[in-house]
Amino acid sequence: MATTRPDDTGRLQRVVRSPGVAYLVTALVTLAATTWVLKLWRADWSVPFYYAGDALAVSAHFKTLLETGWYESQPLLGAPIGQTYHDFPTADNLNFAAGRVLGVLFGDWAVAMNVYYVLGFVLCAIGGLFFLSRVGVSRLLAMALAVLFALAPYHFVRNENHLWLASYFLLPVALWVVWLVGTGQPLWSRRAGVSNPVLAVLTGRGAGVLVGLALAAASSTYYAFFSIVLLAVAGVAAFWRHRSWRRFMGAVAAGAVLAASAVANMLPDTIYAWQNGESNGGLTRSPVETEFYAFKLTQLLLPIPNHRVAALGALRNFYDSYYPFPSETPVLGAVAAAGFVALLVLALVTLFGRRRTAVATTPAESDRFRTLRVLAALSIVAFLFGTLGGVSSLLSFVTSDLRGWNRLSIVIGLLALAAVGLVVDVVLSRLARWRPRWRRAPVLVSGLVALVLLGGGVYDQTNSGAIPTYAANDASFSSDQAFFSAVQEDVGQGADVLQLPYVDFPEASTPNGLSYTEFLKPYLHTEGVHWSAGGIKGRATSEWVQSLQEYPGTSIADQLAVVGFSAVLVDRQGYADSGDEVEQSLEPTLGAPTLESPGGRWALYSIPADLAAAAASLPADERQQLTEEITDPPVARPGSTDVASGGDDTVNSVVVQNDRDSAVPATLEIDLTTLPSVTSVVVTASGTTRVVPVDESSATVTLDLDLAPGVTTVTLEGSTDGGRTTLGQSAAVGFTSIAVLQPSVEALDLTP
Repeated sequence: MATTRPDDTGRLQRVVRSPGVAYLVTALVTLAATTWVLKLWRADWSVPFYYAGDALAVSAHFKTLLETGWYESQPLLGAPIGQTYHDFPTADNLNFAAGRVLGVLFGDWAVAMNVYYVLGFVLCAIGGLFFLSRVGVSRLLAMALAVLFALAPYHFVRNENHLWLASYFLLPVALWVVWLVGTGQPLWSRRAGVSNPVLAVLTGRGAGVLVGLALAAASSTYYAFFSIVLLAVAGVAAFWRHRSWRRFMGAVAAGAVLAASAVANMLPDTIYAWQNGESNGGLTRSPVETEFYAFKLTQLLLPIPNHRVAALGALRNFYDSYYPFPSETPVLGAVAAAGFVALLVLALVTLFGRRRTAVATTPAESDRFRTLRVLAALSIVAFLFGTLGGVSSLLSFVTSDLRGWNRLSIVIGLLALAAVGLVVDVVLSRLARWRPRWRRAPVLVSGLVALVLLGGGVYDQTNSGAIPTYAANDASFSSDQAFFSAVQEDVGQGADVLQLPYVDFPEASTPNGLSYTEFLKPYLHTEGVHWSAGGIKGRATSEWVQSLQEYPGTSIADQLAVVGFSAVLVDRQGYADSGDEVEQSLEPTLGAPTLESPGGRWALYSIPADLAAAAASLPADERQQLTEEITDPPVARPGSTDVASGGDDTVNSVVVQNDRDSAVPATLEIDLTTLPSVTSVVVTASGTTRVVPVDESSATVTLDLDLAPGVTTVTLEGSTDGGRTTLGQSAAVGFTSIAVLQPSVEALDLTP
């Protein structure tokens, strides 16, 4: 009787026995599937596939990379100072480097961004195949599952809006290292059989681990931190099992590489903060957002929204509509969901199942079962961190900078896909062992299962929502391009243009909900024009427009003439009244708009020549002083709300930041909204206390202050006939606006 080899790949798998062929075939299949899902033949590659939301911020990055060579500084945004991204630190430099290379290669920022998005699918498939092959999934199944990993629902949810998160192709490398630790394998070994010690180190596993982890950390701060969490758990578990300090310290070293790489990538941001002081709000996240951006078990297991099967789509849409915390619609897809359930069942069986007589297994099967147990443990850890009210909520009490823990769903997805492959391999290998005459059948069945998983998985994980709205994007992009080309011709190269209304950048919106990214559109369609939007919030030199718009229109025009601005662009969509009030304030000085966009969204007002001439005639020292006062004003923002001593009352505050080197005289105006029972407001500032009477509905507190350099805190307490009450940012009581006005700026008058 002919002997059978448990790992015999057969003729079908010999076609792709070469790893290079397997990777090439996987890449080509992924590209074909991506083309079909995204309907790429409809695309105009010179127009962003996504022309709204956070994709506009990514677009600005690609344009900046093409214009300046790097993303940290953009003189055409945040005018007149310029945009400095050091105040919004990130370690995702590998993506920026890729964007720079593609920008140089194609010479067009939109083409570069679109190519990187599509290329990301192929790279994710290659990364997925690397992980799946390393953990023991057979070649054909690994190839099919790798394509599903690349076309995960997560990828289409992220798309170009979160392009760096969608570029998760190095995550599998980090998870491979976690798997090595979890299965007790060495990380830092040299290559056996190589006599040259240097070459042995450079070609050994340790070198691969070092480079892979360093690059993974440079691709995403989120994925680096997730990997550190999983490494810590796997390292402790491995030490518990093997009592080996060497293995434990190997895991610690791997985590240190991830952390060191992230720190190194953010080192320029750290140095900038040392030199210029910490930003007062560049990167700010609320702890409660940690739960908003979590996931739930039901979300992971249910089908994608608007599923191709109407009944399944209706089920998911019902859940997202009527159950709280829809988050970012995290979902695994049917294949990965089946693998995740299998891992949970395996964990329960391992914990509660009674011991049985061991079934004869091959060494390959033993390795697969060991890997399945490790994958089950890692999946549970990832779920406990990412689920609503999970470990991430506890961590939010310490830091909320990493708020999007639902992004662990792609980690669970890869672990679950690996489980599917390993389970199928175990079943097929046992079929071959129990029925020797069928020893070739498992290979054929494996190929058939791979095709079914591939076709069914792609069908299940994608829908028409994955297709960018090409026609609408093209029309909107073309219209904006035509209008802002006219704006550029009107204001001229090198001009400074003020954008109203002001909105914090990034991650903010106007009171009526217009995203901060919409204010980047003028920059995307012009060359050499300086725009006021885009300065990173947290510094007065970025937030000066917020102070500027508190003055009347005539003063705004005078101040802009002093600073050297040529025009004002009003985005009427950013106002609840479509900009009527602000335009009525500007028109007596600036006149009627010189340009209006089709549909009337944008209106361009030019600074009159006589006003510019009057500003130019000011003594140089006086103009320089005024420019500093205008573009580096004291900035006020709501302070923290703390529990006051002696009861449940709260003390609320307004924080005023003066970044200049000397004291600044200023008038602080706080518009209050008070309860009917509040009869007065107790105001404490700079060590003095005063009582301000209020009426039944609202009041304005006006304080004349000499603001010392640094922070001045103004605390507010409500007083009633019966004693103190709560006064602060609540639905019933609070302040609706804060303004800091400088007497010297208010007195400015350039009227000819």
